[in-house]
Amino acid sequence: MYSLGILLKDVKNYFEISQKKANLLPSFNIGFMFLSGPLTSALAAQFGCRKVIMLSGLVHSTMYIISPLMPNFDLMLLSFGLIGGLSYGCTLLTGFVILVDYFDVKLGIANGIAVASSGLGSFALAPLSGFLIKNYGWKITMYIMGAVTFFCVLFAAFLKPLKNDQKTMIEMESLQNGKFKIRKKTGIANFLKEIFNFNLLKENKAYVCIVMSNFFIFFAYFIPFIYIPIRANDLGIENYSWIIGIIGMANIPIRVLFGFLCDRKFLRAIHMNRTKL
Repeated sequence: MYSLGILLKDVKNYFEISQKKANLLPSFNIGFMFLSGPLTSALAAQFGCRKVIMLSGLVHSTMYIISPLMPNFDLMLLSFGLIGGLSYGCTLLTGFVILVDYFDVKLGIANGIAVASSGLGSFALAPLSGFLIKNYGWKITMYIMGAVTFFCVLFAAFLKPLKNDQKTMIEMESLQNGKFKIRKKTGIANFLKEIFNFNLLKENKAYVCIVMSNFFIFFAYFIPFIYIPIRANDLGIENYSWIIGIIGMANIPIRVLFGFLCDRKFLRAIHMNRTKL
């Protein structure tokens, strides 16, 4: 995700398209990654986090392999941008969802370490991507990144479910005589209900504010990762991949620190989010 901007120059030259159109590739990938949120939560609730991460990780890894084989850029936009973005979102976001099951007391530091891993990844993979592109080309680079992404499938196998996966949703309805009846809701019905469940937006105004603030934050957050390689090429900077790597490295201690502070009793996470803004 953070290294996609490094690929754009070679992708643009290969398909003979404009820079403006080439920029759609990371835009689609990142955009559909975040749009997968409702889908991710519904799939995790229906099938369990481990299954979702393994399947979506496999799909995302496959998109890295088949996207360079596409005959034109529009098909690559569909495979890597849309399908790759959705599958990547299901892999990434489900990894955060499962933290709630595994951690209770130190959820903040666990979340901080989890998000800090993306900084470590950009620090390592950005220079690696630059090296691979320079020596082997962008297609081989994507093949190798697909192989690296496949490790998500392997590591997800170790995510032992703490709750039984339920294919049906059982609701208990109170009757006037004090007894209960059991009503089973089909898997499809429960799945659709989870996707289109907007009750949290209606009932929690603070959560709406967080959603709106994150919208504007991430509206611009990934722009530097796309345009730093473009600007560096204009300035004649060759080893620009290290710039992205340094940005990722700087993220690591800050994210871990904020996760640690979120576990402290004197400071609430909502207040920290407000302070950062």
